[in-house]
Amino acid sequence: MRGTQQLADFLRDADARQVPFEEGVGQVHRGFYGAAKKTAAFVTNYLDRFYAGQKLLICGHSLGGAVALLLAEMLRRRPEGYTLQLYTYGAPRAADATFIKNAEALVHYRMVNHNDPIPSVPGSWMNTKGGVYGTGLALAFANVPVGLSVFVAGITRWTGEPYEHHGTLRHFLPVEFDRKERSSILWMPRCDTITQHAACEVALKHKHGLPDRPALLAQLVQTGNHFMVPSYIPACWATLRRWQEAQISGSTLVTEREYDGIDKALARITQQLRDEERRLAGRGAPNGRSENAINIALIREVDKLHSTRARLATLRTASVSGKDVYGSLSEQPEQLAKSLARWQAHPENRVAEPLAMAPSKDDDSELIRGAHGYAIGKPFTLDLDSIV
Repeated sequence: MRGTQQLADFLRDADARQVPFEEGVGQVHRGFYGAAKKTAAFVTNYLDRFYAGQKLLICGHSLGGAVALLLAEMLRRRPEGYTLQLYTYGAPRAADATFIKNAEALVHYRMVNHNDPIPSVPGSWMNTKGGVYGTGLALAFANVPVGLSVFVAGITRWTGEPYEHHGTLRHFLPVEFDRKERSSILWMPRCDTITQHAACEVALKHKHGLPDRPALLAQLVQTGNHFMVPSYIPACWATLRRWQEAQISGSTLVTEREYDGIDKALARITQQLRDEERRLAGRGAPNGRSENAINIALIREVDKLHSTRARLATLRTASVSGKDVYGSLSEQPEQLAKSLARWQAHPENRVAEPLAMAPSKDDDSELIRGAHGYAIGKPFTLDLDSIV
C-alpha cells in the first residue's frame, strides 16, 4: 500500500482521533481506520474467491503502512484463519496500547530508515478532533491565545491510552568513518537516542554529542529518509547485498571495526546521561512534575541503552545462513540459482555501492558521524534548554 500522495491522504493522516476498533479491542486512528475498512471490503471479496490457504504477505509504506497494520489485524481475526505476514516501511503510529497488546500474535516487521520522522507521528499524546485545525487557525487570527488554546486542546489526548507502535523494529543505521568510508547496518536498537524523533517524547534534544535530530516540524519538511525510492529501497538493497556478502564469506553482520565504534559511542552517550542524572539528583527534590519526568526519562534511557548494546553484541558474532538471506527459497537450490542469475543480470546489482559493503578492517578511526556531521558520543555541555 502506498503512502500519502493526495489531499485526501493528508486529511486522513491528520484525523488522529482515537475510535474503537470494532473488529477487536482497543482504540485506533480514525483516519487510518476509515481507509482500512474500505480496503478490507475489497480484499475480503478477493480472498473469498481466490484464497486457497497460501500465506498472505501484506506490505505498506507510510500511510499505507498504518492502513496495512489495521487491515492485517482485521484479517487475522476473521474465522478463515489466514496465515499473515506484515511488512511496513516508515509507518506512523496507528493504535493505542490495548490494540497493540492484543495484536501481538500478528507477525509484523516494522522497518525504519535512519532519521525518518514519520514513525514519530501521531505523537503518543495526540487524540485529534476533526475540524480543530481550521477552527484553531481561524480563531488565532482574531485572538492568538484563544486560537492556540483551541488547537492544543483539540490535538491533545486528555483521556485514554497513548498511541504506540506495533511489530518488531528493524532500523537502518548509516555508519560513517571519517567521511571516507560509509556502511549501513540493519539492527534492532531499543534506545530512544537512536530510534525516537518526536521532540515531545524524548528527554534530550538530539544534537552535538547525540545523533542529530532536527525539530519534528523541520524533519517533516526535510523527509529525505522517508521516501521509498531514494531511501527505503536503497537501504533494503544494500542490506541484501551485505547479507549476501556475509553469507558467502562466512563473516558476521557487523565487523569488529563497526562494533567497536558504535559500542564506544553508545558507552559515551550512556555516561553523558548518567552525568546529567547525577547532576539533577544533586539539586535535591525535583523542581516540579516536569523535572521529575526528566529524571525518570533519563533512567529509562540508560536502561534501554544497555539493551541496545546487548543487541549490537549479538550481531558481532552472529553468522548468516542461506535461509537468513533467501528464506524458504534456500531449500530449493535450483530455483534459487535461477532467481539469483536473473537478479544479478540487472546492471544495478553489478555496481559496487558503499552502503552495501562492509568497511575495511583497518581501525584508523572510531569516529562515527550522524547524517549532519555531528560526532555521536562526543562530549558536550548539556544545559536545561536542551531538555524537553
